[in-house]
Formats: sequence, C-alpha cells, structure tokens
Amino acid sequence: AENSPVPDGFTHGEDGWFYRELQDEAEMPKLLHDLIAQGVSVYEARLIQPTLRDVYDSCIGAGTLEIA
Repeated sequence: AENSPVPDGFTHGEDGWFYRELQDEAEMPKLLHDLIAQGVSVYEARLIQPTLRDVYDSCIGAGTLEIA
C-alpha cells in the first residue's frame, strides 16, 4: 500500500510494489514467513526472473558479464 512503511531490505518501486533481490528462489518461503512475523500484510508475492534483454543490457551497461 502507498502509505505502508518499506520493510527492511526492500526498495519501494514507483509502481507501489516493494522489491528485494534474492540469490535463490528457495529464499522466498522464509522471506514471506519473516515478513508476516513482523506484522507486514502480504497480499501477493512474485519471483521476477530477468529477461535475456535484461541480462544483455546489464552486461553492456557495466562492461562486464556476471552470471549468478
């Protein structure tokens, strides 16, 4: 929600969503558990995978290639 405080470790996107980068999708259940335990109301959660274009732009923009 627009007036909700941003949870620790998250950024607030212009679209109203909170974002956090995960190293592995297996982190998602614990992340959701921790947020709910902190009293954060979670209505939806999504894993957003980078597109091939995102990876390309990241490599070209930084001048290096880093694949996790």
